[in-house]
Amino acid sequence: MDSSFILHKTPQSTSIHSQLIGEGSTSLCYKVNRHNKWFLMKQLKPELTTNTIYLEAFKKEFEVGIHLDHPNIVQYVDKTDTEIFMQYVDGLPLNEFTKIRPGYFKNKNNQNLFISELLSAIDYLHLHQTLHLDLKPSNILITCKGNHVKLIDFGFAYQDAFLYHPAGTEGYTAPEQITGSELLPASDIYAIGQVLKEIGIGRKKVINKCIADDPKRRYQSVEELKAALQPTTARKWYLVAACVVVVGLVGTLFLNRQDGAQLSEYDRYTTRLNEYFKPVDSLLKVSPEEHKKFAVIFKEVFDKCYQAAKEDELCGKYIETRNNEFADYTQETRFKYFRIIAEEKYNSFVDTSGK
Repeated sequence: MDSSFILHKTPQSTSIHSQLIGEGSTSLCYKVNRHNKWFLMKQLKPELTTNTIYLEAFKKEFEVGIHLDHPNIVQYVDKTDTEIFMQYVDGLPLNEFTKIRPGYFKNKNNQNLFISELLSAIDYLHLHQTLHLDLKPSNILITCKGNHVKLIDFGFAYQDAFLYHPAGTEGYTAPEQITGSELLPASDIYAIGQVLKEIGIGRKKVINKCIADDPKRRYQSVEELKAALQPTTARKWYLVAACVVVVGLVGTLFLNRQDGAQLSEYDRYTTRLNEYFKPVDSLLKVSPEEHKKFAVIFKEVFDKCYQAAKEDELCGKYIETRNNEFADYTQETRFKYFRIIAEEKYNSFVDTSGK
């Protein structure tokens, strides 16, 4: 990290260069000017500075936060025993933002932006073996410029390296956090469901699954929740895209009888290839309502079928032949359709560039 960002405790911590902007149950938050830049300083309340429990909690929060690097998560910069310095975000907590702009989330584009950025941040945490465990509107900032999400406050965050002490915020904390049961990504998904319910985003069926008391009945990953939150029209577009790809492949097979292939040999090739791709055909008959993660599932099934076909002596011969466009068509067409539909229209990229 650039040394200009390294801050140290000075007698000026609460001078005229600092402005108190918030207070929690254990800490005070100041907007501080250092090196001609604004930072947020989270300071342990004076009466708690000799309490080893709170000092250790402060230390843990910083150790978790300093390793995180995501555009929708606040950046941690430096610490002392009783202070944590982090990126200053010009924005409002979600609960205050919705009071000022009560109609903001009635707009579908605004909903999609919020969901995409919030779930991206949580997914990043989970991929880095971190649970937030205190997701609530006051810990989700909405920036003044662009209305982007910034996730804050990792005081309750959990990693395997740390002991967990049951804690949370009433109304957002998953039951297993209080009972001391096993903590899972589903624990954060419970809180996400409560937040979405509060601001009016998501179908009732999806929200109810998020906030089920039994963690096994919730969505088990952010990707699964993201797919469930997709509009019905989006899931239909995935199906259309998949059909276009498969129909295109069939057409290509019959147009590419190069390399001197005899008709009988080619017929044997297409018949065998159809056998390999039967799982894809079966998948296309399934309603998107039954497969919330249709695009991802389609990719996984297609890749397995494609790999099996490549390993077959007869099919592999034609797939790898330079004069046969099957392999290029497979990759380019799938990438084109899924990227257009998933990324540009629905802000949700599905990697299909695969092989």
